[in-house]
Amino acid sequence: MNGQFLSAVLIVIVLSAHVSENMAAPQCATAPANPQDRRKDKTKLVVASYNAEWLFYDFGLENSTQTASEQPQDRNSVKRASNCPGTGCPWSSNAEAEKHISQIASIIATVNADIINIVEVQDCDVLTKLNGYLSGSNYKPYLLKGTDTATGQNVGLLTRVDPISDLQRTANRVAYPVSGSKCGTDKYTGDYAVSKHYYTKFRVSGMKGDLLLVGLHFLAFPDRLDRCVQREAQSMVIQGLIKTINTNNENVIVTGDINDFDDKVVDAAGSVPISGVLGMLKASTKLISVNVAADISDQSERYSCWYDENSNCKVDPHELTMIDHLLMSPGLENSITDAYFYHGYHGACNSYYSDHWPVVVKINTHLDEEEDAPIEGENEGMLTNVGMVVGPIAGVLLVAAVVVFGIVFFRRRKARQTQEREPLVR
Repeated sequence: MNGQFLSAVLIVIVLSAHVSENMAAPQCATAPANPQDRRKDKTKLVVASYNAEWLFYDFGLENSTQTASEQPQDRNSVKRASNCPGTGCPWSSNAEAEKHISQIASIIATVNADIINIVEVQDCDVLTKLNGYLSGSNYKPYLLKGTDTATGQNVGLLTRVDPISDLQRTANRVAYPVSGSKCGTDKYTGDYAVSKHYYTKFRVSGMKGDLLLVGLHFLAFPDRLDRCVQREAQSMVIQGLIKTINTNNENVIVTGDINDFDDKVVDAAGSVPISGVLGMLKASTKLISVNVAADISDQSERYSCWYDENSNCKVDPHELTMIDHLLMSPGLENSITDAYFYHGYHGACNSYYSDHWPVVVKINTHLDEEEDAPIEGENEGMLTNVGMVVGPIAGVLLVAAVVVFGIVFFRRRKARQTQEREPLVR
């Protein structure tokens, strides 16, 4: 009886500890004391951004009460706001949400980026769950919760290069319409912030200066005037953020779902923006003037999202647009070795894939060492050739040394014997 009682108590303690740990839903925004670089090839850095489309999971705690450690909202309020899994997103159950997470993991594994910005993720626990499907990829999850109370979505990070500063965000707001607005309306006024974003810094081996990364998700609907003026305000918030924190002229990458089009780098559908969002981000700061999509010469490949506008579950050409972007500072442009959207799956209704595709850029981080670097295999060949020459020479020298040693030895021995036979002269 006593043994059974003790076993029951131990089970309750273990379960209580597990529930307490999950109820805390801790932030994972803290940079490690000793940042590590787990890339296998440190001569290049692959950066990507992927809107994973409602990367949510119900851990069975939707009825929990809010805890002081969670800011600005706990998983309970997120669950009520979005009802995902459930009626509030494409995944009606945990089983479907699990299939979706698994599919997203397979895409991330294929893209194989070193740093990947992930949009529309619930929290650290879901990001950790996603990372569980990527065993051996050497990723670590980072996320700082935002303030989107309507969906509970956040922007997170999986990376092989640990950040050197904690993930942070700005609460700044900008009044709209902004000066120089392209939206063409003064009907909508107010101020706006960026509810879903983070910024952090990396120290990448071979890269001159630190790398400032801003991951974000702007307001949806690129064709609505009310969202147009609000998104322009959001772009000015990010512009001000970069100007404030980029005091050392560091390398800068701003990436995520900007929910708008680039008038200079036209997408597959030929979309024309009604806002100045991309232009403001690029031209005003001069720090992120490069859209890596410009390196994709085939315009038909410039799409990152499928929006089934007519709800016919068919991918019509005009529905493939580019609203996910990766912008970078001019100093990084010459180091780009490749840029593309990964289109390894097709848009479809009732799919467990995302309705977005990842944007990917490959950066050479050792440009200055390229000229001095030996050609691959050159050292090995040189050593082999040297060995082929030195080997025989060493053999000949060894034989000659043995012969000389033998001659000297026998001469000395003979001289000693002769000396011993001669009488001693007094």
